[in-house]
Amino acid sequence: MHHESSFVPIHVRSHSGYRAEEYPLSFVLESREYEIEEIIDRWYQGKRDPESPAADYFRVKLETG
Repeated sequence: MHHESSFVPIHVRSHSGYRAEEYPLSFVLESREYEIEEIIDRWYQGKRDPESPAADYFRVKLETG
């Protein structure tokens, strides 16, 4: 079974703190900026799957809900 995924480019404004721990403050999607109220979850995807990029992922709650 082949799972095809597409990625939408976004611009993320982030905070860099002690030991370079970064977390998102807001992001721009389709010319609209969304402010992040809360980080609900965070996980990392490594390079085990050559079809997917290595990345940090965040599940967030926006100011708008």
